[in-house]
Amino acid sequence: MHRESQAEYKEGILPSVSLAKYRTIFNEYNVFCFLHQRRISVGNTWLMFHIQRSIINSTMEHDMHNIDRLAAKNNVKILVFNFDLQAVVSIPKEPHGQIFYLRKLAVYNLTVYNLGNQNGMCYLYNELEGKRRAVEIVQCINDYVVSQSNTEEV
Repeated sequence: MHRESQAEYKEGILPSVSLAKYRTIFNEYNVFCFLHQRRISVGNTWLMFHIQRSIINSTMEHDMHNIDRLAAKNNVKILVFNFDLQAVVSIPKEPHGQIFYLRKLAVYNLTVYNLGNQNGMCYLYNELEGKRRAVEIVQCINDYVVSQSNTEEV
């Protein structure tokens, strides 16, 4: 949000404020909570502008997500999905003893959830096969999209 305000400063829309001042105001007023609880005059209209714009963008994203989800439920040729790289699991799993201090193997789990048919799929791989980089995630997502045989739109 600060970066966006700096871009608008260069365009002459808003006054410039340092990152330190921005963080101070943001943390001091617990920005996302105070809008709903009470109106506080912070003396900087640019902050209120950015907060309101952020809330509007969040609402629009939520609405678009729901529209896409409903489109996928009504049309099997539309693929809409969420994905998340879960927390790393170390194996072997032993809470105590000598095994706890030995080298463990990291196992990664990328979960994909189809919002249209509500099916989930997990891609499990260990640190010998790949890391937690974007390239591994993209490979899993690509495999998932390609495996959906009758999809025309993602």
